[in-house]
Amino acid sequence: MRVHESSGLAMRVASAWLVLTVVSDCGSEEPRPPVDSGTLDAGADGGDVVEPTAPAPPASVETPRLAPCPAGWRVAPDSVEADLVACDPWPGASGPQDCDRDEAHFPGAAGCVRLGSSCPAGDFADDIPAKATVVHVLAGAAAGGDGSAGAPFATIAEAVATASDGAIVAVSKGEFDEAVVIDRPITVWGACVAQTRVASSVSDEDAATLHLTGEGGAIVRNLTLGGERRALLVEGTAVEVGLEDALVENARRQGVFVDVGGILRVDHVAIRSTRTSGGVRGYGIALAAGRATMSFVSVEASHTIGIVATGADTTLVASDVAIRGTLSDDAQTGGYGLQATGGAHVVLERTAIEGSRTEGVLAGQPGTTLDATDLVVRDTEGQELDGEFGFGIEILDGATAEIRRASIDRNRASGVVVGRTSSAFLEDVLVRDTQEETSSGDLGFGLEIIDVGVVDALRVAVVRSRTVGVLVEGAGASLDATDLLVRETRGRAIDSTYGVGIQVEEGAECDLLRAEIARNRGVGIGVAAGSRLGGMDLAVIESRSQESDGVAGRGIEVSGATDIARAWFSGNREVSVFAVGPAATLTLEDVEIEGTAQAECADAGCEAPGGSGLVAVGGASLTATRFAIRDNELCGVQVAYDAELDLVDGEVARNLVGANVQIEAFDISRLQDRVLFRDNGRNLDSAALPVPAGFAVP
Repeated sequence: MRVHESSGLAMRVASAWLVLTVVSDCGSEEPRPPVDSGTLDAGADGGDVVEPTAPAPPASVETPRLAPCPAGWRVAPDSVEADLVACDPWPGASGPQDCDRDEAHFPGAAGCVRLGSSCPAGDFADDIPAKATVVHVLAGAAAGGDGSAGAPFATIAEAVATASDGAIVAVSKGEFDEAVVIDRPITVWGACVAQTRVASSVSDEDAATLHLTGEGGAIVRNLTLGGERRALLVEGTAVEVGLEDALVENARRQGVFVDVGGILRVDHVAIRSTRTSGGVRGYGIALAAGRATMSFVSVEASHTIGIVATGADTTLVASDVAIRGTLSDDAQTGGYGLQATGGAHVVLERTAIEGSRTEGVLAGQPGTTLDATDLVVRDTEGQELDGEFGFGIEILDGATAEIRRASIDRNRASGVVVGRTSSAFLEDVLVRDTQEETSSGDLGFGLEIIDVGVVDALRVAVVRSRTVGVLVEGAGASLDATDLLVRETRGRAIDSTYGVGIQVEEGAECDLLRAEIARNRGVGIGVAAGSRLGGMDLAVIESRSQESDGVAGRGIEVSGATDIARAWFSGNREVSVFAVGPAATLTLEDVEIEGTAQAECADAGCEAPGGSGLVAVGGASLTATRFAIRDNELCGVQVAYDAELDLVDGEVARNLVGANVQIEAFDISRLQDRVLFRDNGRNLDSAALPVPAGFAVP
């Protein structure tokens, strides 16, 4: 299975089931004598029978804390999981409103917001301060003006050339086809966004319609920028310059470009439909070795990237920002909502990134940092060329990220990917409804940690993924999670196989403290040979059989090293706890295993429908201390094929068979160290009952 450039997840479902027998009496009508019903083995010297120690129950899992929501955001309960609540940046379920050209809908706003002032009855804006020094520019004015109200300049360039520091260049309604360089602290003030447009029609790969440089301090406001080149270029400014109450529309290459040494503030601005130029991608906002702060910004329908920040000297701090509908380039590749690379530093607050192509957010390369709070990334689709990818968030190649209070919804291939020596801290994150990759019909992982990726997670929920909810894959890849929920992982779209809650493989490591793994398909937790899982306070419940054929539905399957303390396995299918293979070592303490039912294929007559609580086969080594194994449909415990099984201080009760032992030389006393067998149909049986084969195999 392909996953980016990694080796990917390799899983298969066995087509046949392994049936192991005991030579001496398998299949005989007289099984071995059972352990005395209702008694406890007290050892060779005799002694009183005592009740086993009750296992300590697991602590409850805490759900992500996304509420209270930011001001203006809507509380949005999950449609299925009653205990999960998200925050939506828009007032209605249909998303942002369709706005007029001179309006924008910002996250948290009740509806469309006008950009700048309403259009005046006269030529110039009505709200220019009365005491300001004003130089006037009137579209179509006669040549030879002096900038006064009675004799305005015909071009902005003329007005800028004569304006003193601190002056306002008042630009009338109309179209201004020119390119202007501003190198000092003046304000260019349009009549209104709807009717003042400055756009150079001359194509130029390097220049811009407005170029802010020099001492800085300039402000551009209340107008529309565009043209056959960059709309706004900021570079080498000693102090901050500003773009406010404005629309940047249909520019080429970059709508806004902050280059080396540029310092820009953007406030109440919409940037729309930035186009490609001569094969060069179109970016809504681009930063390269510059700094920008942004608030109330909407970047829409850029071709290739909505916002890009690159370079070690680049910093972006943004709040109340929407990046919507980012498209692929001329080759129909790309389509990133936000991209941070080359050591850039990006801080986001109250941000919505929706409807991108290829990826919603990409942070890559050493030194790059992403710090996001109150983030929504959703509805990412594959690139237009071939439908590949569609990731919500990807952290790669040495980048680091901290993401708090986030909803990552309805993306494709993977909701969140961390890999290639990158790391991420996730706190109060909800990953939902990750869909299959359009091109392959495969994948659909909620959280994917690969190739030496490292994730620390606190209160994270991954629900309704496809194929695998959480994948931790590869030597050096690790997940350390506290309060993790993984629910309702579905079969992959291409063939309805799999549906694994958590899969740890190819040398990866996973540590869980308080986790609920519920209603996943095939296997709740899979630990492959060579990998390790440690868990405390786990609930692995109601795993369901694979959708394609009704096979399995296991709670946990272990082929690697696993230690679990305080866990509850309930309502799973076929087998709740399964250790398989010579590399499997499983230690359980304070564990309840109950209510394991047959696989859903039982009604169709599958070979090994199971219904056993705890099974060790194929050379696996398993020890359980302080346990209760009750009310399983077939066996409480089952051991076969050179496996090792030791039970200490526990109860095996109300199962059809208490212990099914299919190893002829097995020492039954290993199952009787302060262990009480009672109310089973048969306490001990050595018949050749079907034994499950491996489901998740590397």
